[in-house]
Amino acid sequence: MIPTIEILTPNDIQNIPEDIWKHLGEGNKSVLSADVDQYGIITQNLLYNQIGASVAFTADNWKWLKETIKKKKKGGFEIVKVHFKRGTVKSGERRLYAYFSGYTKSNNYFKTGVRQLSSNPVVMPFTSGAGSVSGIKQALKQNLSGTFKNNALVYFVLSSAISLAEWKADQSADGYDLAGALISNIIKAIIISAAVTILAGTLVAVIAAIVAGGSAVAIPAIVIGAI
Repeated sequence: MIPTIEILTPNDIQNIPEDIWKHLGEGNKSVLSADVDQYGIITQNLLYNQIGASVAFTADNWKWLKETIKKKKKGGFEIVKVHFKRGTVKSGERRLYAYFSGYTKSNNYFKTGVRQLSSNPVVMPFTSGAGSVSGIKQALKQNLSGTFKNNALVYFVLSSAISLAEWKADQSADGYDLAGALISNIIKAIIISAAVTILAGTLVAVIAAIVAGGSAVAIPAIVIGAI
């Protein structure tokens, strides 16, 4: 068998093979036994959504994810770590800083060990702006705008297509059900993006708060990416 990809325009949506619609339309049944998944939560389409979201995140953040582990010339690996530390700015205010270690000269993203405020775009993926209200607002704006761009947009279209397939397979559903499903997809995407940003920022803030005496705490960057 030779794998192929067919590019469709919105006008071609009805030309998508019926077996694909059927496959997705029947994908809201649990893939586990009733004893394990009593309420039928772990479905085929849920797994498709999770895989799609993970692939989209990885693709959109590949610039720094690929450099979190770097192979050294003499063998072995260098693991980039993010260090969080409290510092005092000119106004006397205590702020959260972040800096990296473990990077190599061949890195493009991790190329400076200079400490940066948590709201700096370079460290934003690891801090979600923790340490200042303005930083968290900036992280929210950045993440929300990215929800419907690039590969995240492709994933959103995929999840909407799954909702459409489930609607087509439900003989009792009407247009209001489809509209509700598509609108809820948009709302969920926005809420999840905001919630993850706030949660990540809170976790970093808690980590910084428990560091005693101004010492720094280090976390492997790949761990933050995985979370």
